[in-house]
Amino acid sequence: MATLTELHRRALTDADDMIDALTSAMMPNASRCVGWTIEDLVCHMVGQNFGFAAAIADGDADRSTYRPRSHTLWDESRTAVATAIDGEPAARVRLVEIRQEAISFDAVLAIHTLDLAVHVWDAVGDAYRPSPDIVDLVLAQAERIPADRGDDAVFGPIRDVEDGDAWHRALGLLGRSSQTSRATTAG
Repeated sequence: MATLTELHRRALTDADDMIDALTSAMMPNASRCVGWTIEDLVCHMVGQNFGFAAAIADGDADRSTYRPRSHTLWDESRTAVATAIDGEPAARVRLVEIRQEAISFDAVLAIHTLDLAVHVWDAVGDAYRPSPDIVDLVLAQAERIPADRGDDAVFGPIRDVEDGDAWHRALGLLGRSSQTSRATTAG
């Protein structure tokens, strides 16, 4: 059974593969996040990597640390988060974008793994399907997110999924649907 660190590394590799396959002509295309192009989405992912890296290393990070940054900084952001994880990560981490209380390092890895996997899907759609163990982790995390979401929620409203597939169920719990076209969910 893979550790959370191994699952996270694989999710980062999946994101690397997706970003490596993107061309400059694809960047202005709509992602599956309402109002976001693929470039906006990758810039968001870069900012998330830097934010998670700072929080993991120091136990906390200012909200501005998570701000979107140029997609050209992907490799640097990926290295930052991997270095923080492989270094001496804080035992308890506050993710200001998620909650005010500090959570365990393992919970942070699970959350960032979900973020990476879902955003790869947001960019390339059903061409991406994570490995079964990452699907299981993403589904378990998605099931923990409250269904009652306000207007400023990170995820859109839960969508019904009829086929019973674990990945499709996880996407539905996160406000996404594999049966829909691009630009259908909150970022």
